[in-house]
Amino acid sequence: MASLLTLMRDEAVTAGRDPDALEVSLGHLVTKIDADRAGRLAEQGADRIVLGMPAITDIEQAKDVLSACAQRLELST
Repeated sequence: MASLLTLMRDEAVTAGRDPDALEVSLGHLVTKIDADRAGRLAEQGADRIVLGMPAITDIEQAKDVLSACAQRLELST
């Protein structure tokens, strides 16, 4: 990942763009992410993390999955 981000920043400079103006979005599964992993993604340069949901059709199950994710990310009180 680090080499790809370096390449992206280098190419921005080559194109005459400010590499600091680039925003990096990285994806992860909502069922697998935790605070440590989110921190590592941020350290690698992520400005945001886009979380993908599993194929769930039941709204209560979806709420449970999201609540568990919030707890792992230490977002809930």
